[in-house]
Amino acid sequence: MDAMTVDQRWTRGRDSYRPRGEVIDTAQYDVHPVDDEGAKSFILANHYSGTYPAARRRFGLYRMGRLVGVAVFSHPTSDKSHTNVFDIAKATDALTLGRFVLLDEVPGNGETYFLARAFRDLKREGFAGVV
Repeated sequence: MDAMTVDQRWTRGRDSYRPRGEVIDTAQYDVHPVDDEGAKSFILANHYSGTYPAARRRFGLYRMGRLVGVAVFSHPTSDKSHTNVFDIAKATDALTLGRFVLLDEVPGNGETYFLARAFRDLKREGFAGVV
């Protein structure tokens, strides 16, 4: 496997690979907030760490109504992780991407599409940024 021709993913705690250059058909996907229970069970089943962070915001990537990815935004272990990076008074004015998982079936470039939509929604909520 040539690292220049594939992109690595993780599903059910194992590494997997998608062909580089794939393009997601965004018309088949939606990004919406997901409840804590749904996000937690998805992350615990699929993320290699097998742990779930202290979530502040959660988004799901859905394909035709089926959950195929989760992004969990959390608080960092040190407030300085936010206050040293962003011009903010309170660390809670920013977020950390604590967990991020897409199932293997999501085509390449799905990560970019998913995060761009989540970041847009977080910006609308007034967050200064994401580490």
